[in-house]
Amino acid sequence: IQGIYDRYVKTERDLLPYDVDGMVVSIQDNGLWNMVGLKNHRPAGSIAYKFPHEAQPTTLRDIRWQVGNSGRITPVAEFDVVNLAGANVKQASLHNIANIETVAKTGGETDLRPGDRVLVSRRNDVIPYVESLVQPALSGGAAFSTPTACPECGCGLAMVGEYLMCPNTGGCEAQASGSIKRWVKKVGILGLGERTIDGLCASDTIEDIADLYTLDPQVVRHIELDGRKIGTSAFTFLKNVEGKKELPLHVIIGSLGIPLMGRSMVKRIVDAGYDTLNLMAAASIPELAAIPDMGTSKAEAFHKGFHERIALIKKLLKNGVTVKAKIVGGMSGVGVCMTGFRDAAMAEAIEEQGGGVRSSVSKNTSILVCKDTTSTSGKAKKARKLGVEIIDPDEMWNRLGGRP
Repeated sequence: IQGIYDRYVKTERDLLPYDVDGMVVSIQDNGLWNMVGLKNHRPAGSIAYKFPHEAQPTTLRDIRWQVGNSGRITPVAEFDVVNLAGANVKQASLHNIANIETVAKTGGETDLRPGDRVLVSRRNDVIPYVESLVQPALSGGAAFSTPTACPECGCGLAMVGEYLMCPNTGGCEAQASGSIKRWVKKVGILGLGERTIDGLCASDTIEDIADLYTLDPQVVRHIELDGRKIGTSAFTFLKNVEGKKELPLHVIIGSLGIPLMGRSMVKRIVDAGYDTLNLMAAASIPELAAIPDMGTSKAEAFHKGFHERIALIKKLLKNGVTVKAKIVGGMSGVGVCMTGFRDAAMAEAIEEQGGGVRSSVSKNTSILVCKDTTSTSGKAKKARKLGVEIIDPDEMWNRLGGRP
């Protein structure tokens, strides 16, 4: 098997008429397959290999500090363009301060400088990544420094864990536009792109997500983006905003950017009985921690994040956003986990009929939808141990009344 892999790495991969990032070598003889059995709870008769990702040296020019919608300040390396796996790459995230030091140490240094030669890859042929320091800059210029103030709003920064953070949640424009972009994406508002959101924020037309719901298209259409007015497209995307005024509770709260709290996690809180804003506000950390798969850290994050956003929630309600009545349907109270495949339409259909989509199998899971119902995966084994029903995607669609 190793010989087959080596042959593809050295020659045969480049001869294929399409791009691949790995291969699976599988025994075709059923008797031999059964004979080799399992290794680490996985079939030994099939072995998956990842091909080594392509990497090229280039020259580091700058480190730009980027402000995310949560206030996290991320260092981004900017370097001379290099072609990797068919794409021109000129920047890559350095993630955090500790990783900058880690990359520098690979070249025997304590920091990075302009002119450093670095090795850059696209991990899995997708994500740009600075792998190592190949050669320190010959000029010996000043090292890149860590900022002490937010590059967007000037507020003093603080270390939270391993990340540099801007604490100015209410006055940092980068955080404001980022939170609006996240809301638009999460609740599914079509036609409102990132460039338009940046323009609305830069013109002081909106400060937060609640302001989206009071925009006047006659005003918005005259706002300029790169020298051109938004124009009649304002009527289209604001009509879409209007269509997203009534939202399920877990969608509203799960789209606010509370740390560790996506929509599925908030859905568990709702399903546990905290199905109104008042009940969520009154929930204590111990009560939240008792919800399956929550635990203390997630409970604390939700409690803190929810109460920090109460003013924003009230403003959303004042501006016309309403909580959609709790759905009672054929999947009410049913917890479903999917494994071996992804189907956003199925997840949406389950939630529309009152069910909950889970990321893992637990005693609160009712159904495991498995691409192969004979699977020996960890989720399938746990489902059988707990007596969870295992069905295939076709059967799940049958129970949902058919594919959309």
